[in-house]
Amino acid sequence: MDSSDDLDRRFREATLGLRVEPVRWNKVARRVRWRLLAVMLGVVLATSALAVLLAGGLLVGKSAVDPNFQSLFANRHASLSIAFDEPHAARGHAQLEQFLTETGQSTAGLSTRQLREAGFTFKVDARLIGFRGSRLVPRWSVVDARTGRVVPVRFHMLAVPMSPHHARQRLPLRFWVPYPARTGKYVVRFSLAEAASGSVVVERDSPPFFAVAPSQFVDYRTPSYVAKLPRAWTLVKDYHPESGRFISRATAPGGVSIVIDTTLGFHGDSAKSAKMLDSGYRKLPGYRRMVFQWETLGTGPAFEWAFAINGVWTTDILFVRGGNGYAVAARGPASRYAETRAVARNVARSLRSRG
Repeated sequence: MDSSDDLDRRFREATLGLRVEPVRWNKVARRVRWRLLAVMLGVVLATSALAVLLAGGLLVGKSAVDPNFQSLFANRHASLSIAFDEPHAARGHAQLEQFLTETGQSTAGLSTRQLREAGFTFKVDARLIGFRGSRLVPRWSVVDARTGRVVPVRFHMLAVPMSPHHARQRLPLRFWVPYPARTGKYVVRFSLAEAASGSVVVERDSPPFFAVAPSQFVDYRTPSYVAKLPRAWTLVKDYHPESGRFISRATAPGGVSIVIDTTLGFHGDSAKSAKMLDSGYRKLPGYRRMVFQWETLGTGPAFEWAFAINGVWTTDILFVRGGNGYAVAARGPASRYAETRAVARNVARSLRSRG
């Protein structure tokens, strides 16, 4: 058995290369504090995340059951849809007085001439999120579809600011736009703007449409009817008798023309007449029919038949009025089809029998 001297010697030999240093308690305490802070921070972050999740769930649930609830953190959003608020056959012939009466608006301050002004009516569906209590101003302008420029109109109806009462709200709107001063293709640009700052919240264009300015028409009188023809067009046949009918024809540059064909004492069916004509044209090569339907134009029903053949596009409107039969046919190249169709419909709508 080793003696105690041998044990001491061996211990000294084993620990000969070791240096004994004092314990640094301040360093130990600092490490403990950092670990405690890390643990506390983790607890705080976990608690905050749980609180955010719970608050988000409550906000979503509240928004789902209460349309009046508006979160302070919700993003605002607005969308618009815009369409014509009148049948295609009557498009562009809504008088301002009629529109104001239908919508319950006052006619005060408007002259008789202004109230009789014809124009287009539109309906707008505005969907708003996060605008409760905001004052929004509806605005519209007429834009040339070809150039993209805003064009002037005879007068502009002032829009009344509105304030949504709910955080999520749908607002149906109707507005009236007078005819542009010049014939052409247009869109109406509608927007909602902040009343205070004037900044636009949302903006949308209407479908494009072709407008023939009323000022470009003039009265044309014959023994059997009165109608309006384009002022700048040249009258080449003035109620000329042909095979028991009377033909009036006006032309314009670019291969455009309109014919009013009158048959006195006619009481037949306009649709039947159109079907007979259509059956004959179907035998011709290149014939293509676009429109074949009843419409309401002016004081009564009319049958519209539109077709293309050999590069010429025709709109033929047949109707009976005042005991006489009429066919109003406008023709021209494909590039001017929208114009010739609008002219044909305006002329047919304006025709008044004198019998």
